[in-house]
Amino acid sequence: MENRTATPADRANSDVARSGGDPAPAPAAPSAGHITLTFSLQEAEALNRWMLKPSHDGAFAGDDADVRPAAMKLRGAVEYVQAIAAVRHELEQAGVVTKHLSDQQVAQLGRRISQTAPALSGAQG
Repeated sequence: MENRTATPADRANSDVARSGGDPAPAPAAPSAGHITLTFSLQEAEALNRWMLKPSHDGAFAGDDADVRPAAMKLRGAVEYVQAIAAVRHELEQAGVVTKHLSDQQVAQLGRRISQTAPALSGAQG
């Protein structure tokens, strides 16, 4: 059996991702009544921005109870990819090569660094 890394879409669809925890393993196959879409980052960002724009009456798409779960999944996936890109950029700026690291490995490294940072700032005093 092949073990694959969960994609941002998989993480956005998991209950764990919505609660801020670690991503759940990717489902083996889509279940009935579910679809999986693949967007480029630019497409997802554009759709996310569009969904956040108020309509002519001032309402947001996310205000609709039926649309809100999908809007939140899209927002979570976009923010995750943006965060990974930001961490990669910062690490590269510091001289750490990240091309060989998966998104999950970059996220774990960023998490470990952010957990260590408070201890480092306290030690400087």
